[in-house]
Amino acid sequence: MAQYDNSSYPSLTSVTDVVKGGSEVESQLPFTTNILIHIKDNMLKSLWNSKFGDPFHEPIDDKDFKKAVSSPVDLSTIRQKLEPCEYSSADECINDIHTMFIECRKYFKPGSPIYIWLQMAWRDCF
Repeated sequence: MAQYDNSSYPSLTSVTDVVKGGSEVESQLPFTTNILIHIKDNMLKSLWNSKFGDPFHEPIDDKDFKKAVSSPVDLSTIRQKLEPCEYSSADECINDIHTMFIECRKYFKPGSPIYIWLQMAWRDCF
């Protein structure tokens, strides 16, 4: 019986490599993956439609927030980056979503309406 030889395939060491299929596919961006489609069709949609998601639809227009937050990101920005698929990996998209929550938690005080909405949106979706 012949043995299966996988030595000609690149080793896959990260989600990015799996998503891209190794270095051969990198030049074929933009691309979509099942993970990115799931994020767009389920996770992002759930956050967007959450009754607690309204404050995160658009960039927060507040000078103090912009000064305090190093990487402001919002749902519309994430959605725009998903449409033509500007993300190079699912990890990058998930990182943007995570960053949105972390940065808001840094700026808004516990007990404030937006902080509470943030917690409820997180619970609704995760």
